[in-house]
Amino acid sequence: MTARLALPLLLLAACGEACDSNPTPTAAAPDAQHVDDRFAFPADPEAKRRELIEFVFRDGTIPNAPPEATETNISVDLFTETPNLARIDTVRFDIGLGLWSLMYVFHPEDHNGQAVIYHPGHGHTLSGGAHAVDYLVERGYLVLFAFMPLFGPNPGDLEVEYKGETFYLRRWHDDLLPIEQRGGNTFHLFFEPVARGVAYLQRDLGIEQIAMIGLSGGGWTTDVYSAIDPRVRLTYNVSGSVPFHLRTTERDRGEYEQLPERPFYELIDYMGLYFLAAQGEGQGHRQHSHEFDACCYDFRGRAEAFREYERAVQDRLQSDPLGGDFRVELMEGLDGHNTKVEDLEIVDREMTALRAD
Repeated sequence: MTARLALPLLLLAACGEACDSNPTPTAAAPDAQHVDDRFAFPADPEAKRRELIEFVFRDGTIPNAPPEATETNISVDLFTETPNLARIDTVRFDIGLGLWSLMYVFHPEDHNGQAVIYHPGHGHTLSGGAHAVDYLVERGYLVLFAFMPLFGPNPGDLEVEYKGETFYLRRWHDDLLPIEQRGGNTFHLFFEPVARGVAYLQRDLGIEQIAMIGLSGGGWTTDVYSAIDPRVRLTYNVSGSVPFHLRTTERDRGEYEQLPERPFYELIDYMGLYFLAAQGEGQGHRQHSHEFDACCYDFRGRAEAFREYERAVQDRLQSDPLGGDFRVELMEGLDGHNTKVEDLEIVDREMTALRAD
């Protein structure tokens, strides 16, 4: 189906990309004395990865079904001046509970053969990530732009049915808790679109070398997804998480999906996720922390603690037969709460090196 239409920009939420924290916290920050994951690494990485896949996805395998709907060559006013942009498409994936996930596909005129998945976290608009799209498309990357469930162009503020009960889901993930309490798996809502997006990139567009960069909640999505699917070679979490043992203030509490009481974290914690995300020949995972981040996960006053967990993950990778590459980027002087040019330069440099291999 080919269409040419103008898509108005979605209204910017009160926080958007500039502030990715929950205005109505449901729990206090975890106490480091009670949640200590400094040395928690899976003994059998492949078995753990299979266990995570079985937990996250509805049928216990990574989904690869094609999109339920596509639109090609759409018009978005925000990108009329983007250098090297050939066209914009959208793909829509149905993800259960009557919800779906819309992704934007930015095709470069001169394509370098690689793709980058960009995830803005709890932002509601394309505008927060427009600078990243411009930067990446200009350098030849195809960009797949994702959103959180219930956020952005995805449906929210609606009633859904589960096991004969009706639940109202606002545009906030805390509303998923009653479904979880009734035995529902809510994590697939976050990761099924990414999985099917990766399949779309490889099967339909013929792209094998894929990176993913996420901001804040998008960084968390990047952490978890890259731990379960090594098809995404290089992954970058920008201001999106720290290990549980470093979450000693409300700033680092995280959202519903990041809290230690989620059943997912009975299977693995963040140190284990970082290890799995980086494990394997040619794989790499980065944690980017901005010194003066306006939201969360900055390294002010605790740089050595960040280096300590970096060394722990690196030591575990060195003892693994498959190896892997993990790094914590402590980015001095950076403020706000958004993806910076400095973050994108690292992605471009490392993807360029991968392309040259």
